[in-house]
Amino acid sequence: MGELQYSIFRYAPSLVSGEKINLAAVFYYETGYREFFSVSKWNRVLAFDDTLNIPLLKALMKDIKDEVEASLNNPDFNLIHFCQQYDSEFHFDKCESIFIVSEAELSAQIEEIQRMYFQFEFDVKRRPMRKDQRRFLCKLLESKQIKYVKEPKKCGNYDAEIKYDYTFNDFGVVFFDFNGKKIDNKTMNKVKAWAWNAQNSKDNLKLLILYDLADERRTDVRPALEILRSVTNQAINIHDGFSDVLQLIS
Repeated sequence: MGELQYSIFRYAPSLVSGEKINLAAVFYYETGYREFFSVSKWNRVLAFDDTLNIPLLKALMKDIKDEVEASLNNPDFNLIHFCQQYDSEFHFDKCESIFIVSEAELSAQIEEIQRMYFQFEFDVKRRPMRKDQRRFLCKLLESKQIKYVKEPKKCGNYDAEIKYDYTFNDFGVVFFDFNGKKIDNKTMNKVKAWAWNAQNSKDNLKLLILYDLADERRTDVRPALEILRSVTNQAINIHDGFSDVLQLIS
């Protein structure tokens, strides 16, 4: 059993807009194993920013991969120091760790992280479902030694029952999937119910909405997101991973 460290390489052209896209990831296991993974669906990257020079970006990915592979002979390799070399609009996120990973589970654990942060690199059947995202959140919390409760039931105003997906620290977590063909009445009713719950909770929990949305430009989803954001400023799109969630729990 050992510690698996990873960091996501991202492109963020504007600090003001906050828009970013995942381009690659580096993994380091305490036995010395290292791996670099980069995207292959470059059309999606170009759709994000059509001013990018894709050949130059591919060359940058190759240079980083070569550097990771060359470091295999360096017993003093440090992932944090390695990632700190890149500090511009192209940068590595903070290094994160998942503990108690056996060598036998290493390949599967790395693939799970890749599926969470790079959904479109996998065919539809292998992309993470809500149960996979929930399980991954639990792993992150356990690695941070944060206690959580699964599907707790709370009592709100007027004795209404409020059932979260998870609670940890002072957060109550609810998952939403907005990737359907349209936002139907059932989904909107759930959104409105959670807006009411957020305003009528007795236990002072901060509502944390984790939603999966592949295309943030969809206008039909905007009303649902605006309702949720009106009652909580912690509504995070986890379609491209859990980096923003990790900022809350680190």
